[in-house]
Amino acid sequence: MFSLTSRKSFDIAVTLHKRIVKLKHGFNPKLIPMVLVGNKVDLINERQVHTIEGEELAKKFGCKYFEISTKENINIEECLIEVVRRIVGYYDNEDNHEINKVNQK
Repeated sequence: MFSLTSRKSFDIAVTLHKRIVKLKHGFNPKLIPMVLVGNKVDLINERQVHTIEGEELAKKFGCKYFEISTKENINIEECLIEVVRRIVGYYDNEDNHEINKVNQK
């Protein structure tokens, strides 16, 4: 998550993504359950990061992008539902991977 009103926080999101991928070495980065979230969409006049930038970064990460406002309750539910879908899908794939390993023995 980053603030749409802070270019620095957007840049930090790239660094955090690299760290997450490094921790999950050996995994396809596009299979790591995550979403990219730009917060403070309600602060239109203070915006420093444009929608297209967030969308392009999310595409690079292989995840969905959401612009939300916790203050105005914009897109919160949709974002959380997607996070849960990704986590459940990740663990379903992990379970299938483990089952396949056992079946191959």
